[in-house]
Amino acid sequence: MERTLDKLFDYEAETCRQQLRQLHDDLSVYEQQYSLSSAEFYVHYQKGQTDNRMDYIEWASLFQMAQRLEKRLSLLTGEGKA
Repeated sequence: MERTLDKLFDYEAETCRQQLRQLHDDLSVYEQQYSLSSAEFYVHYQKGQTDNRMDYIEWASLFQMAQRLEKRLSLLTGEGKA
């Protein structure tokens, strides 16, 4: 049973890593386009210091998804941010 759970956790962790790699690739497009890190952008977004253009909404959503996946990966593996 323990071996099965380990395999399941390993599979889920690898799935999270793959999704995070894709999200980071997507985020880097916005970071290059706007010359701003996603973390810096998100602070401005949370404070209402951005307009409501679709790019910003998508960028914030991708950043939130990445944060949730990083937390999930940390819980699954004990790893820090991936």
